[in-house]
Amino acid sequence: MLVKPLDQPIVLEQLRSLLKRIPPSSPLQPRIEKELATRKAGFSGETSVDYYLPFIDEAAAVLRDIRLDTPHAHAQIDLLIVTPTFALIVELKNIAGVFQFDSIFQQCIRTFNDKEERFSNPLLQVERQKTQFVKWLKENRFPLLPVETLVLFTNGNTLIKGPDVSSARIGHLEILPAVMTKLESHYSKRVLRREIQQQLANALLQAHTPQRFNILSYFQLSETDVMKGVFCPTCSKGSMRRVHGSWKCHHCEAISKVAHVQALYEYQLLFGDTLTRKELQRFLGLSSRHTALRLIQNMKLRPADGRAKSQLYALPDLDFTRK
Repeated sequence: MLVKPLDQPIVLEQLRSLLKRIPPSSPLQPRIEKELATRKAGFSGETSVDYYLPFIDEAAAVLRDIRLDTPHAHAQIDLLIVTPTFALIVELKNIAGVFQFDSIFQQCIRTFNDKEERFSNPLLQVERQKTQFVKWLKENRFPLLPVETLVLFTNGNTLIKGPDVSSARIGHLEILPAVMTKLESHYSKRVLRREIQQQLANALLQAHTPQRFNILSYFQLSETDVMKGVFCPTCSKGSMRRVHGSWKCHHCEAISKVAHVQALYEYQLLFGDTLTRKELQRFLGLSSRHTALRLIQNMKLRPADGRAKSQLYALPDLDFTRK
């Protein structure tokens, strides 16, 4: 039973919106483009797991990209498989080149295009996730079933080297079904009844807390670095103006009733889920406060703190592309 599918990371939309709203001449543009390409590659690698999931026993609960908070830390788990007899935590790595494990210094060296680069040891990373997951099970009073770990490389061309790699639980993506079969043979004692397994899966879903990426802080940008305005959905120019209840593009003269929704979605991605009337008016490039208030009323934006006279409004989930 697939309990939680893989969702596209919100950071991809944040990076696309940032690229759209910084000047083309900005020296940060190549860095943002590189960050977007890297994260897209990572997401593509994670989607490649989908091919192997049908080979896993249907009795297993499969959860993708789960983030669990505990009092002292959090566990970001790429793939969590919960069976009645054991759980498996999988860390996915989409890394090209030669990956050399150094057990003495507990580090990894990646060689790619004749360049060496140090990486943290993913075996240690997945063991930390295991520790946090076990703590979470205890705190939520679930049975402590055996927890195994696995590091899988999603790039089939990655060459894995190291003196202890053969004994470590590490490999390429295609070993996942075989590892599951081996673990199922090893752990034969049922720890979770069917209903408890379902309760655990539901509790994990409820406990999942997606991390909000502060993208402006990451690139050391301020509000003034971000271009304001409503961009035309036809020609992509940021020059739409409010005319008689619609948005009209100065360049191609396209007209849209809802172009401001996409603009506010981009505001949400870059700045957060709340804004004042003045911030809405400034970001959309509106000259009239009355027009801004009408848009707030038409979109049924509610006071962020529940008070009728609040100056702060809460933006709903404006990503209409996912609805």
